[in-house]
Amino acid sequence: MANRIWLEADLKYSYIPKIERLTDTPQGHTAAKRLLQLMRDNWANEHGLKETRQQQGCIDQVRRTIKEVLDEGHWSLDFIKFSTEEYVQLNDLKQDRVARRNEAVRLLDNPDAIVATAVRLLKSPEWADIAAGLAVLTGRRVSELLATAQFTPKTKWSVLFSGAVKRGKESGLCFEIPTLTTAQNVCEALAKIRLELPQAQEISTQAVNATFEPAVIRACNKHFAGLVPTREGKDTLYTHIFRAVYATIATFWYCPLEVNEIEFRAAIQGHFQILNESRSTLRRSLAASRHYSDYEIADSVIAQYQGKRKGIKLGIAGIEVIEMFQDAVIRGTMLPEKGRGKTTASVRIWKEDKGLLEALFDRLALDRDGRQEDRMRTLLEWLDDNLPLAGATAEPLVAQKDEDSMETTTALVPEAVIAQPLSTPYPEPDPLRADLHELITVLKLQLQHGMMASSTPSHQQSIDPTLNQPPLVLEKKQTKSLKERKNSTKPETIARLNHAIDAIFAWNNAPGRLHDQKWAITLNALKSWSQSAPTIHNILQERKTEIDHHHSHHEIDPNKHNYRHRGKQHIQNVITVVSEDTSPSYSLGI
Repeated sequence: MANRIWLEADLKYSYIPKIERLTDTPQGHTAAKRLLQLMRDNWANEHGLKETRQQQGCIDQVRRTIKEVLDEGHWSLDFIKFSTEEYVQLNDLKQDRVARRNEAVRLLDNPDAIVATAVRLLKSPEWADIAAGLAVLTGRRVSELLATAQFTPKTKWSVLFSGAVKRGKESGLCFEIPTLTTAQNVCEALAKIRLELPQAQEISTQAVNATFEPAVIRACNKHFAGLVPTREGKDTLYTHIFRAVYATIATFWYCPLEVNEIEFRAAIQGHFQILNESRSTLRRSLAASRHYSDYEIADSVIAQYQGKRKGIKLGIAGIEVIEMFQDAVIRGTMLPEKGRGKTTASVRIWKEDKGLLEALFDRLALDRDGRQEDRMRTLLEWLDDNLPLAGATAEPLVAQKDEDSMETTTALVPEAVIAQPLSTPYPEPDPLRADLHELITVLKLQLQHGMMASSTPSHQQSIDPTLNQPPLVLEKKQTKSLKERKNSTKPETIARLNHAIDAIFAWNNAPGRLHDQKWAITLNALKSWSQSAPTIHNILQERKTEIDHHHSHHEIDPNKHNYRHRGKQHIQNVITVVSEDTSPSYSLGI
């Protein structure tokens, strides 16, 4: 930004006092237009700013000062401005410059070295070096880093940021940004700058840029030349470039696979539509991101991560998806791992048990930087090796908790395992081991077949009124002993499950049955009649062709269809299988 300290003096001692004396009358309007022309003539004759594009910064500064000193909606703003034709011309020029930049994309072939250099600069005794490092690590502007920014740690690798410039009256805007080093490093470095430059917080952002930015630009060129290529049409680096560099590396490191990178860039750079007091939800504005899209990660770097272009560090060293996109990750469908022939699945655990899971990984000496899926496989294999249970099949113990206290992750761990050192096997088979063996079996089936584990809705839900029928009472055993659980693969269990499948067939085939009233035949649905996941899985495989044909005929998606029944009804309230002998019968509420 050009040094315009002279303009601040003109505003303080000439322009603002003159505008303040004008009245909101036709005569005052004419005087305001005449004053604008005098200002522009002065800029052209005294400072060499002859073209409209050269005067734009001056006009912007005058208007900002009127808003700050006089009033946000002062009437003179309708006259102290460019004409519509001039604004159109300026916008066209700006868009042409952006297009040229985006048609000459620069490649970052060593993002790790860029970040390592920035982290090193945080320890420099020179405030300009620290500011240059923070510009890379946070993507924030110089005026923000030196004067307005407030960072509050959100996670180990993100901060809540407030103090964005260019937001008008939205000084209270606060949003989460991921940091390319730890949040603690960023916050300590910012505090160090504020101690070095207390005067920066006492002047306008324009004065901050004019006074201090040249030193930061010199630091940028000194430390990052050769690491960060210059922009199209430029021969030096400057801090605004680092907003684009930051967004590119942060996307490569932290953007979830389920989220489009344009949305992610807009969120972490604070490109939100103008807020108002009645709306607390931030709505992203994508247009501004176009101005920071001229840097990309080089293909040679992407090749080191098997072609992965975003989110390469998620799950490593405590790095989490920023809160704005956590729901999107939970909703999203996990993509197949490229080149590995495997599919990830999501398994739910209690939120407070995440620490227990990490403790298990640590006690198995598993690298915290490793893939979560690989660490889970190692844990399952250890449990399978150290908890042998000769042919016994058991029902898992299901805790009754509020579903709101749960979150989606990639593992389910029994709390009881924590009480034992992982190197010490259980001495003898017992009911707990039976439950753990069942848990292992369920987890492996889910990982092999990509099934999404879900909580079973309460049996006490009311019946959908569109069914026009009284609820049917399910007669089944309420509890089972360990001996009965071990015999859950007896012919009567198999028969009951087959009758349940036939009952669902008949229910769905009933004339006039609405699509939303039908049920998909899934492992979770059939667990209403048996908790033996291996037995259910075997029957589903044996009757797979028949079941697939049934689903296709009724246009039922087995992976999603039954979600529509959640919170409304349970399958046992609609389809009843009464069976305690080897030849069970079933009844339908038709």
